[in-house]
Amino acid sequence: MNPTITMNIINFYKIVRMVRDSMSGLDKVQKIKSLDIYYEQYDAHSLGIKNSSALDIGCGPSPKNPFHATNIFGIDVRENLDKGIKCADLAIDPIPFEDSSFDFITAYDFLEHVPRIIYLPSRRLPFVELMNEIWRTLKPNGIFLSHTPIYPYSSVFQDPTHVNF
Repeated sequence: MNPTITMNIINFYKIVRMVRDSMSGLDKVQKIKSLDIYYEQYDAHSLGIKNSSALDIGCGPSPKNPFHATNIFGIDVRENLDKGIKCADLAIDPIPFEDSSFDFITAYDFLEHVPRIIYLPSRRLPFVELMNEIWRTLKPNGIFLSHTPIYPYSSVFQDPTHVNF
């Protein structure tokens, strides 16, 4: 993995640990207002990726493309092949694309809706299975970005369909 990406991931987890360990740390942590600087730093052009591809899971009516990929696809519960959106319920279905298909995969306000465990018809771990599917469909050195409300912020609990914190 790119050393710069690794360092950014390490720094992100340091902030998460600080917030988790101390509720009083919330007033010291500045919320990130925009991810634009990261999008620019890691977009297809900046990384020199030709004919890049991106997948936006839980995309709604239109897949997002913050990394300026050449080919854009989405997954949602409603199919729209004209916009490159395939239908899948990722709590129970695999990602409907081949191995190593994407340079970028994004999930905006999606992962909190995927249960950690389901029991019927048999015991499964949908969140773990989805992470494995993301790994499977991401190209080597690909980038996965997830934007999800986190505890202790109130937005975590404002939607009753949030089942994974």
